[in-house]
Amino acid sequence: MRLIGIAAVFWMAAAASAQDARLSALHQTLQTLVTTYSPPTVSFDESLGARPELTVAKHQLRDWIETQLSSTEDLEHANALSDRINNELKTIQGPKLVDRNLLGSLDEVRIGTEAGLLIVTTAVGIVCQYDESAYAYQFMEGRWKRIWESEQTDYSPKKYLLNTYRR
Repeated sequence: MRLIGIAAVFWMAAAASAQDARLSALHQTLQTLVTTYSPPTVSFDESLGARPELTVAKHQLRDWIETQLSSTEDLEHANALSDRINNELKTIQGPKLVDRNLLGSLDEVRIGTEAGLLIVTTAVGIVCQYDESAYAYQFMEGRWKRIWESEQTDYSPKKYLLNTYRR
């Protein structure tokens, strides 16, 4: 019995280390966006600083959140899960940005419920605004499975959604 307890401690430590590694990787990607693509380093086109690294950051954030979903099996705890996720993400946020340049920052993760689904909305900063992604999860076979997603991954001027908002 004691051997099982020791194994459980090592397993939990390994799991926590994996979580920290995921958050560290996300932090590094966000820092790359901030240091490589912030003004005056580059001039921004219609993509407002969105680059392929933005997709990497969005997927790292989504994948990390998905590891956190395993801690709840019901929709009643969505608010507590959202609070815990946002508190953990604050540990990797850099200093507050100035001049409305949000590139490489994270906005609050919103978790809600609708029609028996868990809806997760994330937002990664670009210049002057956030690029949001949404994911829907259904509890199946003992875990939350992503069944729908809406995210922008093509930042070319003809494809990026921000072009539809040009004046």
